[in-house]
Order: sequence, then structure tokens, then C-alpha cells
Amino acid sequence: MKWHFRRLPLWTIVLLAVWGCIIVFVAELGKVNKKQPHFNEKLRAAELAKRAMDHIRDYRRDHLLLWDPVSDPNGTGMIGEEYTIITTDRGELASKLTSTNPNIAALIVELLFKAGLKKGDRVAIAMTGSFPALNIAVLSAVETIGLRPTIISSLGSSMWGANLPEFTWLDMENLLYTKGILRSRSSACTFGGRNDIGANLSPEGRKALEESAKRNNIKLLRADNLRDMITRRMAVYGNADYKAYINIGGGLGSIGSHYNLSILGNGLIRRLPAHNFSVKGTMILFGERGIPIINIADIKELAQRYKFPVAPEPLPPIPSGSLFFREEYNLNLVWALLISYIIIILFFTRGKKQVLI
Repeated sequence: MKWHFRRLPLWTIVLLAVWGCIIVFVAELGKVNKKQPHFNEKLRAAELAKRAMDHIRDYRRDHLLLWDPVSDPNGTGMIGEEYTIITTDRGELASKLTSTNPNIAALIVELLFKAGLKKGDRVAIAMTGSFPALNIAVLSAVETIGLRPTIISSLGSSMWGANLPEFTWLDMENLLYTKGILRSRSSACTFGGRNDIGANLSPEGRKALEESAKRNNIKLLRADNLRDMITRRMAVYGNADYKAYINIGGGLGSIGSHYNLSILGNGLIRRLPAHNFSVKGTMILFGERGIPIINIADIKELAQRYKFPVAPEPLPPIPSGSLFFREEYNLNLVWALLISYIIIILFFTRGKKQVLI
């Protein structure tokens, strides 16, 4: 005994197929941008970062600390020169340009919330003159959430960073602090560079950094070698109940060695990998306490991971990116289209009786 259905006319089948294609097209066309978790905090952080960067740009323009429009095509004022007396190392311009996107502050907010941080938590931060825009993005995110930072900054800078002797990262930080744009500033600073003691800088370069620390009233840590400097850094951080450690760039006092970065990776690190680190920078020492690490050493990789443009030109608007919005199907529309399709199928198959043979 078999059940057979009367064949539908070819034109009916074609019509149903065409209508099905139309439904798929309309469903795709009707996708909506859904706000992602912590949208408001991400937006406020990005807007604060833009305000801070704009103020730095305006200050440089007003004081004739002009930038090269070829190196800084968006005119952010966050890109330094290729070489100065306080340039410590080679740097990649594309990474520096990527960091000037204010929406990167939303990425930091995302990582902070993933690490479980909340208002009032203490965080230890290691900043660097190599990435002033990232420093601003981190401070904007930290202050938006309401965290309490303890900051140590290394003053030297790789190529294209805050390497103007008369306008170092500490000068930028102090400017934003005195203008009330940001509420946080460094507790101490180091020369940066080789061994975190400026060993690859000229005496003139170290002198320029000493003057920067002095005019901004920030304690300059001194040491004979890298291990001694790491000890001095840890003394500044103290034994507070830190909930996270944030590293920006590749300052040796923080990372210990560049090899360590290949072991640790980038982004949120909840637990240190099993490894015998030959040189333990402050980041490793915090990780050994079980404190989550947010490592922002390779901003290009992080930008690509979170679908931000690399070296964007022009800068994207605020807000933009998948951390703010995610494209999703409009479920109400999808259900309506599906029901309409079922009704149409029933309409064309009505009266088609089953034949038992």
C-alpha cells in the first residue's frame, strides 16, 4: 500500500521556488545591527579617547609641533618622528596608525569585562612612549568602567611613537590630566629602551627624558640592570589587591624579554602557560600570582581579531565595528516570511487529494 500525491503543475513549482528565493533575499535584506554587550561603556570610552587625542592634536598644532602628513595621513597628532634622540628601537608605522583609531578603546573595554573587572577594582598598568594612542585608549576604558589604576610608564619610544623630546608621553599625559580630560597619571617612570634603563640611548637622550620626568613631576626610577629595575617597578606597584595587569607595547621592565611575548600571546591571558621564564618582568610576576593579564603587545593582531581596520585611512566613525554592533536576522521578519510561505504552499496544494493504491 502506497500513498501518492497528484503532481503539481510545473508553473506552480516554479512560482513556489521563485517566492522562496524572494523570501531568502528579503530576510537577508532585513538584517539588523544588534547592539553588543556593554555598548554604552564602549561608546563612552571611544568618545573619551577621541576627545583626548583631539586635544593632543590641537596642542601640537598650536605649539608648532607639527607632524608629517605622509606618516600621519589622518592628522591625528599621535604619530611621532622616525628618529629622534629618545628613539629606542625600530617600530612599525602601520601598528602606530592602527592604534590611533579611537574605537580601539572599545576593544580594551571588551577585554576588561572579559577579565571580570568591575567598578572600584584595582589594575596595574605598564605604559610605553611607543604607543601614546594605546595609552589613551587604555586610560579611557579604565576610567569609563571606574577602575583604579597604578601606572608606570617607560619614556623612550620606538619609531613613530611619542619620541619628541619636548613632548614625550609624560607631557601628553600631564596635559590631559591638568585639562581634566583624564583623571589618571603615572606613579613613576623609567627610561625604557634596552634593559629599561635607556642603555641604547645617548647621554643627550637620557638627559632629555630626565628633564621630561622632572617637568611633569613624575619619579624616575633608576637601576643598574634590568632585574634591578623590575624589582623597583614591583615596589611601586606594591601589594594592593590587583584584579588585572595591563601591558602596553614591549617595555622590557614589563615583559622581561621579547621571547616571553611569543610564549604568552596577545589579548586576555587568564593563566600563565607552563614555562620556565628566564627573565620575569612585572607582567610575569603578576601572572604568577594568578592575576589576569591583558597584553596589548601586537595591536595589529588584536585589531584583525576583533575586525578593526589596520592603518585605517580615514579613521572610522564612532561607533563602528563588531564590538559595537553585530548583524543578525530580524526574527520577527523571518517568522512572518516563513508563515507566509507555508500559507502559499497550502493554498496551491489545497484540494490535492491523496490517492491510495
